[in-house]
Amino acid sequence: MKERQMPKSFHQEMATIPARVQRGMNVLDKMGVCDWRERIDLQRLDISRADVCILGQLYGYFSSAPDQLVHTSALSTKCGFNVPSHLKWRDEECDRYCETLTGEWKNALSSAA
Repeated sequence: MKERQMPKSFHQEMATIPARVQRGMNVLDKMGVCDWRERIDLQRLDISRADVCILGQLYGYFSSAPDQLVHTSALSTKCGFNVPSHLKWRDEECDRYCETLTGEWKNALSSAA
């Protein structure tokens, strides 16, 4: 029987953000999403909002993205598109995670331009 893993601590989750964003960028590149980098409005980008997060800006709404990107919460989290499920109901930690994740996406996209 597979042992269930305990969720990472908040600080461990925060430390994974740069790698998650890089993974998300690689996934969008490999999927061939047309001009996705140019289509992201960095001024409006906010991971906490389904309409202006990365996938929201590309597909109109987070849940409208292709299934392979949002099929599971774990996959979308690993790619920096979403917040880890165990943080979603902890307001202060979730807010801080979203702000940091949004900032990392902005930095990564600004650097890539």
